[in-house]
Amino acid sequence: MLAKIFIYRVVDICDELNISQLRTRLKRLKIKPLGRKYFAPAYLNFAFPPVEMKVRRWFLKEFGLWAETIIRFYSLGIATLRYEISVDAPNYPACFKKARDIINNSIFDKRTKTLLDYIKVLLERELKTSIRSKFIEDYSILWLQERFVPQQIWLKKLLAQFLRNEVLPFSKSEEQEALRYQFAYTPYDLTVIDWDRAVTIDTLPQEDVWGILEYANLQLTELRYYENSLDKQFDGFYKLTKLPYYKALFSLYQITGALRRLANLYLDFNEQERRLDSFLRLTGDEYLSRIYGAAVKRLNIDSFQKNLKNRLADARRLYEMLSSQVSSLRMEFLEVAIVVLFVLSIIIEILK
Repeated sequence: MLAKIFIYRVVDICDELNISQLRTRLKRLKIKPLGRKYFAPAYLNFAFPPVEMKVRRWFLKEFGLWAETIIRFYSLGIATLRYEISVDAPNYPACFKKARDIINNSIFDKRTKTLLDYIKVLLERELKTSIRSKFIEDYSILWLQERFVPQQIWLKKLLAQFLRNEVLPFSKSEEQEALRYQFAYTPYDLTVIDWDRAVTIDTLPQEDVWGILEYANLQLTELRYYENSLDKQFDGFYKLTKLPYYKALFSLYQITGALRRLANLYLDFNEQERRLDSFLRLTGDEYLSRIYGAAVKRLNIDSFQKNLKNRLADARRLYEMLSSQVSSLRMEFLEVAIVVLFVLSIIIEILK
């Protein structure tokens, strides 16, 4: 039985990438970007199609297998690292076991760190772009190159165990939950989506489906980064709103600076949300639209989006609160200054 494992690492590397400039730089360095037609069919409308580059394959000594690596750069400032490993097994149980062992191996995290160091040097030198790599999402896809037979009830039990990374069987309700999002385009193929893994059973590759799952994880990574950034900024802003009066009066400059940062933060994240929404459009393919909708639900992307909108609303309210506080402090400062000047003028007159 032939199978292929795709192991993804989706990394938020910067705020934005100039894709055209990156493509030109790669060509200048004699790194030929890949031109994969399958990743940009008519119904996947990218505002800026990603740039792909292939890295030299590497050998997995523990498993005696070769791994191909493809890196995709997106204009949103995201890089996806896709490791492709071809495996052969005598039957389904052996194939699932081998795939589970490979996916759970920590060697891919070490390899990702090495490649991110390479990406950092490449982009900082060629594009003068500051690189970060704190937010990494992982996702895995197992493609079983077989014809699916719907009557194989036992196979779905194995699927559920693999998707939940379990060795022993679990309850019927958990099995149903693991297999909730399953799709078939023909009677002889099957795709099942879970929160960190997916399985495709088909004699032909389904790169369009895998591309949709990659994009969903890209979206999740970006939303997680936004949420974390807002949380970090908000901690400092909330502390300023709770300053005692006498400290707030002498921290007027600090509060005014925070007000500017908060206004910029609100505008930046609104713009980032708009860019994320317009980054990809699915048109003319209901099957892929349903798969994308399922991925959004399974990865809780809609929950992250809702939370981000709430945080942006909080940012607006916080801006109004700090703005009101600054106005009040300025008025009180002016009143105190007027009183001080008046007292000084009286003292000067007396001393004369």
